[in-house]
Amino acid sequence: MRFFGAQLSGNRQRFSTFFVFCIMFCTTIAAITLTGCEQKPKVNKKNAQTYFKAAQQYDNAGKYDKALENYNNAIKENPEYTKAYMNRAYLHENQGRMDKAIQDYKKVLKLDKTNVDAADTLARIYRDRGEQATSEEYEREASKRRESARSQIRDNADQIKNDKDKSKSQKNKSKTKKK
Repeated sequence: MRFFGAQLSGNRQRFSTFFVFCIMFCTTIAAITLTGCEQKPKVNKKNAQTYFKAAQQYDNAGKYDKALENYNNAIKENPEYTKAYMNRAYLHENQGRMDKAIQDYKKVLKLDKTNVDAADTLARIYRDRGEQATSEEYEREASKRRESARSQIRDNADQIKNDKDKSKSQKNKSKTKKK
């Protein structure tokens, strides 16, 4: 057997074969282990809220660069912070960075299935750009989200009513048992 260009015999050959096998085995195990070890980044909601509040203050004071920096930091701390995306989108829109605003509004729609404002705003932006078909698509999306919200409110109201009825029924049963 040849091992790195050198001729090997006997025990050396068996050792080198075993050595190569061990390296291949360890490499395979390491690759399998590392593939399954994708960790989500830690979400620090407290820091995200602190950045978000600072961004709002800067935004209200007209310090838009500082506001943007803090919205970015809030999103970095909590990548699912829809309020930060929404406010950053407003900021981008007001600063004329429409493509970035659109990107943030779309992210809000992905993260929050109940958000109607982002869909309405996208419809308006595309309408203002003269992209009627895309505008109508987001208008339909906003309508679907509104109807879904109404349905959820009705369901919640029905659930509350049912819970109250059950509670009254249980109270009545306990009163009749006491008598």
